[in-house]
Amino acid sequence: MIQENEIFTCIKANIPDFKLPESHSDICYSCYDLIEAFTTFTSKQIKKGDWHHLVKCYQVAEYLYLHGNPLVKNSIENVFMHHI
Repeated sequence: MIQENEIFTCIKANIPDFKLPESHSDICYSCYDLIEAFTTFTSKQIKKGDWHHLVKCYQVAEYLYLHGNPLVKNSIENVFMHHI
């Protein structure tokens, strides 16, 4: 089961271009903050029409949802699915 402290590693392993906002790079991110940054990244891929990254984003979101602990699942439901 994926824990909230493994979210960034999971996203980064599948989408190397994913970065956290630089202005907050020294802050410890919560589960919801990480998924919000991931949602923003995914939204940008939609606007750019970058289908390669977009498919990867949806695959990672699905993986996190299926294999995440309840907090990870809730963050995917409440942030990612709600905004995309």
